[in-house]
Amino acid sequence: MTNRKIFNRQLASGVAANIGADLRDLTRCGDHSSRQAAVTSVAIQLSGFKSSLADPQARDLLIQQVREEDDQDYEMPTNVSFDVPVEEKKIEGGQLFILNHRNDDQAVIFYLMGSAYLQRADRDHWRYLNRLALRTGCCIYTPLYPMVPVNHFDQIYHDMIQLYEDIYGITEASRITLMGDSAGGGLATGFCEYLGQRGLPQPGHLVLISPWLDLELKNPLIEEYQKEDVTLDAEGLRQVGRLWAGETNPADYRLSPINGDVSALRDVTIFVGTREIMYPDTNDFVEKLKQAHVPVDYQVGRGMFHIYPLYPIPESKDAMETVERLVHAKQDEA
Repeated sequence: MTNRKIFNRQLASGVAANIGADLRDLTRCGDHSSRQAAVTSVAIQLSGFKSSLADPQARDLLIQQVREEDDQDYEMPTNVSFDVPVEEKKIEGGQLFILNHRNDDQAVIFYLMGSAYLQRADRDHWRYLNRLALRTGCCIYTPLYPMVPVNHFDQIYHDMIQLYEDIYGITEASRITLMGDSAGGGLATGFCEYLGQRGLPQPGHLVLISPWLDLELKNPLIEEYQKEDVTLDAEGLRQVGRLWAGETNPADYRLSPINGDVSALRDVTIFVGTREIMYPDTNDFVEKLKQAHVPVDYQVGRGMFHIYPLYPIPESKDAMETVERLVHAKQDEA
């Protein structure tokens, strides 16, 4: 189905300004983003996702499109190729894709994709997971569930707990790394807090990439980052977040894990860019982890956009190496 996008003059002006800044980065030397990062930023803006979130009519069309797509099973994009084995299974509530399964002795990455609790997995996610599987040697489990507007968070939690228990029935929890980007990062964080509340085993590592930690995005500093964020629109996300919450208070920690009890979390690694609206809440969450004496490795991509570690750019190299090290460290200890 063809994506329908609607632009207004104010949004177009903001896009043009950001593209201009990125193009200037292409011609500069010194402490600026790489050529690859600048080109990627332009491509993200031209995709129109932010504009579709920001404009109420375009957002409604996008939600309707997602509703129609969720009536059908997800199909892998035709422009994605893999260097590792890929299996697809039906699971309760959705589909499960397993990348790079070799044997039951592998460490496991349980990966939750983002896309604003709204869109299905795209080409960039799959290409990243292919690279991640190659670099780490891990078996990667990534479930795909119908999201907004078909599902609410409580059904997803129910389905996730079953899958998580199945995984640590095969591999000890200390050898599981739970990862998530954007909305998937918020979901992963809330899920770990939920495990803590229920007294269930924590994964050995929690890795978050530009996590959406407050469904309502109440932090007053967010407005300062709105214009520079090439991917997300705060008000559009708030509207989608209300659909995701259903009848539940959006301040509930399972929806807004920045409000939850983090004391049970074991080991956290977080990546975020400075040109995105998730940056202020991520800073606050890191401070909360430190106050609770939870080990945290916080890596900030200066001048970087939302979920920058997913893209094949020089600035994402350190993030990939960090994940590779922590997974292998856990394998060596096991």
